[in-house]
Amino acid sequence: MSPRVIFTVTAASALACGLLGGLTACANPLEAVTNQVAQKAVEGAIENATGTDVSLDGGTIPDTWPADVPKPTGKIIGVFCDAANGCSGSFEVGDAKAGYDDYVAGLTSAGYTQSLDLSTQDSYMGVFDNGTSNVTVSGAKDTTSATGNVLVIITTKSAQ
Repeated sequence: MSPRVIFTVTAASALACGLLGGLTACANPLEAVTNQVAQKAVEGAIENATGTDVSLDGGTIPDTWPADVPKPTGKIIGVFCDAANGCSGSFEVGDAKAGYDDYVAGLTSAGYTQSLDLSTQDSYMGVFDNGTSNVTVSGAKDTTSATGNVLVIITTKSAQ
């Protein structure tokens, strides 16, 4: 997008908010556009620099996520995938234990066996293997909100 177009959109948005501010609550539409452009720029920069597929803040799981590893549910915080080495992803869930348990159930249904369990009362962690991939899963409550987080790290056996 050229600087002239960005300036025109900025000026039009500012004028509209200024004129309509007394009549309606005018959110900053430029902020949403700016955030989305910045997010895509960061994703693109990481992908170009590393050759890694990246998805941030609510995006989608990249196609390079290994087909034999279930895709977690929940809002994507960030996912990084490199077809040669594996993937890692952080997902926001309503409840850390339930999110962890649901994902573990999906792994075991997909043929993974648990080789290590390091769960405690407030945090959950397990290592799983299916002969092709190792998957480390952890779940923890977000101390700054009422949500939880599930972290999935996949290492393909060919990368080891």
